[in-house]
Amino acid sequence: MAAGENLDFVPHRFWHTDSVYKSYVKLYIVDIVSLLDYPIGKGAFAYKNHPVYRVDILGWIVRVEERAKMFNYGVDDGTGVVNCCCWKPKGRDEPAAVNPDSSFREFVTDQVQTHQMQQLTCMELGDIIHVRGRLNRYRNRVEVSASYFRKVEDHSCKAEIYRMEELPNMYQNVYDRPFVLPSIVTSQLRLESEESESGVQREAHLVDRLCIHLRSQLGDPSNGFQNFFLRELETIEAVMEIASCPCLEYKQDSVGGKAPIRQIRNVIKQSVDRLDREGIVIRSGIDKEMFQVAQESLTSRLDKTILKILRADCQLPKYEKGCHYLHVMDRLHNLNPFQNISAQAVKLALDRLEEQSEVISTTFKHFIPFS
Repeated sequence: MAAGENLDFVPHRFWHTDSVYKSYVKLYIVDIVSLLDYPIGKGAFAYKNHPVYRVDILGWIVRVEERAKMFNYGVDDGTGVVNCCCWKPKGRDEPAAVNPDSSFREFVTDQVQTHQMQQLTCMELGDIIHVRGRLNRYRNRVEVSASYFRKVEDHSCKAEIYRMEELPNMYQNVYDRPFVLPSIVTSQLRLESEESESGVQREAHLVDRLCIHLRSQLGDPSNGFQNFFLRELETIEAVMEIASCPCLEYKQDSVGGKAPIRQIRNVIKQSVDRLDREGIVIRSGIDKEMFQVAQESLTSRLDKTILKILRADCQLPKYEKGCHYLHVMDRLHNLNPFQNISAQAVKLALDRLEEQSEVISTTFKHFIPFS
């Protein structure tokens, strides 16, 4: 079952219409290690023309390597071997004794860290391990960065047998069937193609083009972008060239073939709002119309501020089981320079901290700090 066949690949903006995308995909390991990068867009691999982001695997440990911050396990399901990176709890090299004077939050955090270390240190060659995680390419090799892992106590191998019975059905009914866009989306793409030939484009297409341009410009430190107002973008020739293209939605408002100012400002605003949701820019606390580029120094400051909020608030009885990310956003709105930060930017930061083992998600929307 070869991955990455020559099929009709789908633009990134339509990946969400595929049930496989961002679900934990249960593939044979031989298919996982042969996955290719998705040809259109970043952040996923291609099985057939399905964008694959995360996987769920079950297999035997055939290799164990301990490093300073992680354990590397070679996991074999009988079809191939893939490397799984299981991270140690941050700042914890060995299980610690329970402190009877600690708060409930500290007790829960300590127990989670201890359990994780016990899970890591008890695994040996020949054990069955269940791993869920994100796919990465390291040194031209696909591997799994685990967000969840556990040793499976199954001496009769029932879990493995069930998995091998389940996978053929998954392949036949889901994975081997091509990813086909809904009819409403294909109609939209056909219209866009016809409009492109006539020189008139849809607003959504202009927003996509401007986002691509802004990502490349804001991601290059040599351009000197640190913060900007929305109106400032109207003075940049490349931005105006895209935002002022003939647009179907504003065709009635154009005068003398020139794009109306409402079109230009709406296209720019929608593009920057999308970058805000993606975490590329952050709305400034000084002015709602001002944005800061999410450079490493700013994201590091945001991460540290969120951790400080969680450590303080999770000691309160009301938040012992975790703080809702909207509560974290409300607390940030009282702090400079995050007075206008969006909910999506906060959620992205919390997901980033969870990947770094700094916080734990107690529910999909609630988080507590590790320490």
